[in-house]
Amino acid sequence: SIKMAEEKAKLLLPITFVPSSDVKASLATKLPITPAPVVLLLRSLLVLVALYIFDYCFHNPTCNAIFRCGCTWNWQGGWANCNVHNKTGPRCPWCAAPLSVQWLVWDNTVIVVSFLGYLYAAAKHNHTGLQQYLAPFFVWSCYNLFMGFAFFIFSDYPWFLWWSKQ
Repeated sequence: SIKMAEEKAKLLLPITFVPSSDVKASLATKLPITPAPVVLLLRSLLVLVALYIFDYCFHNPTCNAIFRCGCTWNWQGGWANCNVHNKTGPRCPWCAAPLSVQWLVWDNTVIVVSFLGYLYAAAKHNHTGLQQYLAPFFVWSCYNLFMGFAFFIFSDYPWFLWWSKQ
């Protein structure tokens, strides 16, 4: 009866009890491993959610930092005080741009471009390390600065960061 109990235990718990020096080797070979595609999908979803939250929080303050337009945190009014609403004077080039180019700075566009940065970094670093998780936020920042500069250059808007056309 003891032998039968041992056999049942082996079926239910496929881990062999070994001396402590061999525990890691035993666990590495005996425990079921979550399939890599599931882990990658979960990581990707977490990165997408983090990017969405990050963009929700920082898009408007970044717009204001780049263009001095009056945008603020979403919970403090967002773009309600943006100078795009003014009838005269300079109007924020991101907000006032025609739809044919405005899509370049829409939240979803910036999130997708940033997520591509995550995918590139994850593949380059074999899905290990902190770089893959920092990359999308670095890409987000660089992309917004680049787009801000492009909109500044190709519009008559007077300010970009600390530079002025006046």
